[in-house]
Amino acid sequence: YFPESDLMNIRPFDAREVPEQTLRRLYAVTSAVDREDFPNDEPSPIEQSVLAWQAPKKPHEVVDRYLAEEGDDVVGYLATVRWPIDDPTNSFLVIKVRPDMRRRGIGRALLEKAIAELEPNGVTKTIIDCVADRPWEPVLQRWGMHMALTERRNRLYFSDVDWDLMDQWIERAEERAAEYEVIHLTAPVAEEMIDRWCQIKHVMNTAPEEDLELADFDMTPEKWRAEEKEFGARGDQWLAAVAVHKPTGDFAGYSDVFVQEHHREQAFQHDTGVDPNHRNKGLGRWLKAEMIKRIARDYPEVTRIDTWNAGSNAPMLGINDEMGFRIALVSHSWQADFESIKRGMAGATAPTG
Repeated sequence: YFPESDLMNIRPFDAREVPEQTLRRLYAVTSAVDREDFPNDEPSPIEQSVLAWQAPKKPHEVVDRYLAEEGDDVVGYLATVRWPIDDPTNSFLVIKVRPDMRRRGIGRALLEKAIAELEPNGVTKTIIDCVADRPWEPVLQRWGMHMALTERRNRLYFSDVDWDLMDQWIERAEERAAEYEVIHLTAPVAEEMIDRWCQIKHVMNTAPEEDLELADFDMTPEKWRAEEKEFGARGDQWLAAVAVHKPTGDFAGYSDVFVQEHHREQAFQHDTGVDPNHRNKGLGRWLKAEMIKRIARDYPEVTRIDTWNAGSNAPMLGINDEMGFRIALVSHSWQADFESIKRGMAGATAPTG
């Protein structure tokens, strides 16, 4: 283990200002880690990654990025995420170390850097996601973190979709939920709909979080416009299917998806949620079926779609499993306050990560 100050430099970077060669070296790190998780997938191309790194910051979700370098060589990457409006004492970290540079203390140094940068902003705790059963999970435990959430990344190949079943879901829901209709949205959300859209977004506050400590978020038109600006800049096409309660005009549920500009074969399911007052009417299946049919019709290049679900979210897992989604990866969210992490790291001197 070598001290950060001797052989390694960790510095913040703005992807809009650093040389192209630096971005390529960073991409070599992130794509190598991606290949470990999905060895049969071609990683998202560098153009897509650069757009994401260059996207503007949002006032309600602040992302700061750091490079770990030895000379001109990028050996690690850190992203810190904090929510100064909705959850000001909490944060989320992405730490990636080049596989051939592990067990030299780089991951530890990046975590220490994150704490040092976040604490002055009033942040006192953090969350780190880790693929299940990887050797660094025991390290996170030794560093004082506890496993708070199990999450399944599920994948559906369009070649496996039972399209007759999707039609049946829509037909049954239209009969069972005759006082509802499904509409489709793209960005920007129309002004006459944005208040209702922000309101239905709050349904995700009811999603299972297991032992994860997260504050409820409050979506507002101002925040949503910042979201649209950010995902537009990173080259994502956003699509949403919304269930509308016709007697009131209220949005009763939604399902939204991102299709990437430079990685068209891979779509990502973002959220699916139904307001508790409108559940048990088949709206969830209706929305998922409408969305998958829309992607197949409008984006024929898409061959697969991935989604994330808490391991305890039985209703949504049931829908996804019935659709044909299969487990692609299981990960755990680890959480702790900074003081616990500092005590844990003080007692762990061996190079780890």
